Amino acid sequence: MKKMLSIVGSISLLTSSTISVVACQEPEKPEEKLEFNEENVTNFFEENKEFTYEGDFIFISDPEGIDNADFNVFNSTTDIIESLFVKKIVWEMSKTIDLNTNDFIQVVSILGTPSLKKSLGNDKYPKYDKNYVFTFDEVLIENTATDEKMVFNDFKFNFKQTNEIISDKVEEKEIENLFSYWLGGINSEPSERFNWAKANDASFHEVADTLENGSLGDSKKEIKSGIEELSDGDRMGKTSRTPIFEKYRFTVEIEDIKLLPNKSEKLLFANISGVATFPNINNGQKANFSGNWGFWKKRVSQ
Repeated sequence: MKKMLSIVGSISLLTSSTISVVACQEPEKPEEKLEFNEENVTNFFEENKEFTYEGDFIFISDPEGIDNADFNVFNSTTDIIESLFVKKIVWEMSKTIDLNTNDFIQVVSILGTPSLKKSLGNDKYPKYDKNYVFTFDEVLIENTATDEKMVFNDFKFNFKQTNEIISDKVEEKEIENLFSYWLGGINSEPSERFNWAKANDASFHEVADTLENGSLGDSKKEIKSGIEELSDGDRMGKTSRTPIFEKYRFTVEIEDIKLLPNKSEKLLFANISGVATFPNINNGQKANFSGNWGFWKKRVSQ
């Protein structure tokens, strides 16, 4: 019996000793990221000329009007692919470069409808489970506070949507994806300085002035009007910045506006939150949104 107790005691000591050693191990230090500056950004783009997105997205397999000869969503598709490409660049850059800046940074890359059509071939928009390659001639990165610009050339963007979306099965997940990319993203974190909604459309041309004048009520009306005008694909003729399909048309109520500190002479930044209603999804599906927006000032040319 004493021998057994001795063995048990030895095991206990060994176990305690082992646990103690593990507990004393120092945690791995996270890899330090590079500073966001021209040299590091230039090196990033020299090493990264091709980007890939493969995953869930928003294109519907059987959208309303697809058999109509006049069905044309090229412009709005171009806009949403441009937004996705920019966000993919920012995401990849954030892995090695610290993007936690105080200034708002504008990242712009234009695909263009002719280039989109060439990449799509005979398709009217990207189809589910099919590979597409889009080419972008230029990426512009601009500090909105200092007006400092960096320009990089010749990029390839591989795209494949892996989820099939049927019109009568559009759900919250698709709406979430839409809001993450439409206008550059009307859903974003409050601290976001790279991915923000680009309100440079004429539909929002009064907003910067009303915000600067402290007229929050008028600002809410202008933002609501601008969003609903752009959201109505039939009214806008599927021009750029509409949400592609009639299924995604929505109305909004703006609940809150918070001005954000910035040094830009061209743009006024604010965090906008509200509730959207989709009349063509689940008999009026509602979805909250909240994100940072940049509104162009009328007195400054874009």
